[in-house]
Amino acid sequence: MKLELFYGGMKSDNLDQVWAEVKRFLEVFISLPLDDISALNAGRIHSQLANAGTPISYNDLLVASIALSHDLILVTHNTKEFVQI
Repeated sequence: MKLELFYGGMKSDNLDQVWAEVKRFLEVFISLPLDDISALNAGRIHSQLANAGTPISYNDLLVASIALSHDLILVTHNTKEFVQI
């Protein structure tokens, strides 16, 4: 998620260099929007996980809902939260 890269970059002591590296890294990726279907999926997933007592972070919730809405495979090392979906 771009937000996490931007946040990490903003904490850098060398903002110009990090920002250039982040921009270069992101050039090869397509950004997908949080459209109505993704938002509906996020609401459904959030409700199910909250009812089960196993909520996940909003960032991961949004990533998962967008991936599901576009029938994508999500590749991550963060299996702790995503395995619940």
